[in-house]
Amino acid sequence: MGVAYNYTGVIDEARGNYTEAYKKYTLALKILQPTGYAEGIADAYANMGNINHRQGNYAEALNTWYLLLKMTEKTGDKYRIDLAYNNIGLINRGMGIYPEALKNYRIALKINTERGDKHE
Repeated sequence: MGVAYNYTGVIDEARGNYTEAYKKYTLALKILQPTGYAEGIADAYANMGNINHRQGNYAEALNTWYLLLKMTEKTGDKYRIDLAYNNIGLINRGMGIYPEALKNYRIALKINTERGDKHE
């Protein structure tokens, strides 16, 4: 059920209904956290981080991406660790904190290289 809330939130977000999407991501997180389903929890955090970033809530977006990073570092999910570093860099860049953005982009690049991912 939590994953379904994530997916329906994605549709709301695509339609520009950020408030409704955020509610669904929050509900997904609430449902998924007790289950320990790491991928679903990570996706909810990522989706929430994206909405906060789009709405200019940079501090909250960073907080969400750091929560995702902390969680995925524990699980070893390299794809989502890379995703977190890329998005943290993106937010830092948007805030004009270029040295921090560059640092995070370099970490993401290193992870991509290790994973052999040429798309990210």
